[in-house]
Amino acid sequence: MATLTGPAVVREFRIQPQLEESAKASARQDLLRDLLIDVRWDDHPNPSILAPLGDFVGSMWRRVQFQSRYLGGDSGGLWNRLPMPFARRADFALTNQGEVEHTLTVSVMTRHLESWDGSFGLLHAVFRHEFSLRP
Repeated sequence: MATLTGPAVVREFRIQPQLEESAKASARQDLLRDLLIDVRWDDHPNPSILAPLGDFVGSMWRRVQFQSRYLGGDSGGLWNRLPMPFARRADFALTNQGEVEHTLTVSVMTRHLESWDGSFGLLHAVFRHEFSLRP
């Protein structure tokens, strides 16, 4: 989806689903669980961020309009504004795990860093899904 070069800080990840007015409400909500975001920092082989889109933007089970300093959603899309610094490269990918195709507009805003001194932490977020069946 996007490959960025650094050193830089991702300031905002924004996604706007292109949903038709006639789209079923269930299809509108399915994309929050079906789309999986995968972010890898600096050519690392494993994802640093791996989560359903809804979890990544703070709207887990249904799309709601809300605004906070770092996460939110409104008629202009869904966003994550957590600072995401990286030294050399950032690779963003979306995987559709569902059966319905989704058309999206994605934007990633960054701020270039003059240098990388190693004092920045890298954002890591991994979704874990477990079921517990108890008699």
